[in-house]
Amino acid sequence: MKKLFDHPIFKFLSSIKLALPLILVILVLLAAGTVVESRYSAAEAQRLVYGAWWFSLVLFLLGLNVFCSAISRFPWKKHQTGFVVTHLGTLVILAGSFITQQYGLEGQVALIEGEEAHVFQTDKPLNVPLPFSLGLVKFNLGLDPGTDNPASYASDVYYRDPENQDNRVPANISMNQPLHHRGYTIYQAGYEALPGGKYLSIFAVGKDPGMFVKYAGAGILMIGLILMFWFKNPGWSGKGQNA
Repeated sequence: MKKLFDHPIFKFLSSIKLALPLILVILVLLAAGTVVESRYSAAEAQRLVYGAWWFSLVLFLLGLNVFCSAISRFPWKKHQTGFVVTHLGTLVILAGSFITQQYGLEGQVALIEGEEAHVFQTDKPLNVPLPFSLGLVKFNLGLDPGTDNPASYASDVYYRDPENQDNRVPANISMNQPLHHRGYTIYQAGYEALPGGKYLSIFAVGKDPGMFVKYAGAGILMIGLILMFWFKNPGWSGKGQNA
């Protein structure tokens, strides 16, 4: 094991010299993805940034760096518990991100009042079936007083699920209030005005199978940070208290 730890390649893979540039690159890519999503769409951000092979490569290299850094201290001592747990949490978060990137779904579905859909379209384009049906009852557009400028918009919808005997369950989807059901999240993404005073309500549909893995990783990371402060602060562990 010592022979491995002393190898120049392993030392580089476990070094802060590799970690800092990778973190900087990820921050730049996340910022670029946010800009693309705000100017175009989440589907474009997924296609151009988050779903690109080089984004996966950067995440893999960061995970490899974190793993090598953690095992470089093996065998671990008691005061390194926080260090190990923090690195474990980071690896779990990266694993969740990889699951999201590889198996997550994002797309759109558009409805006019009275329509119902059980599929949504991804950016492939590909029609993906939903495990339930979504219907639009009424689209509500709020305007600024005295103007024609939209202030808010929301949709009164219902969903029918075979697991619930296809009963209609009413819901309201707005810009800040998505619908969560069966692992899917449905957001109010926009609308289009149609002739005759009708509106086409546009919904963004997403499924993130790595979400709870990332939540678990964040929890582990927080525990690791607490343990790091615990072992570094004598007052927390009682070592600095007077008898």
